[in-house]
Amino acid sequence: MNIGDTNILTKRYDESDFGSWFVESANNRFVYDGKAFILTKQTMKNGAWAASRAIKNDDITYSNFLELLHLKC
Repeated sequence: MNIGDTNILTKRYDESDFGSWFVESANNRFVYDGKAFILTKQTMKNGAWAASRAIKNDDITYSNFLELLHLKC
């Protein structure tokens, strides 16, 4: 699956885990923690996922989501 020029490698939604989900590409993934209501962008570094920035649900706006989307880590 592709979104624009980005190839989506893995995606998962888990209703039983408070609606948590993630979408993963080669070097980045977005993780939504449905229990804590936090969206996190993670970047692959040295073979492990590292959080680069997180936004609480109440603080998500279109502009800071775009900033998170284009954040270079």
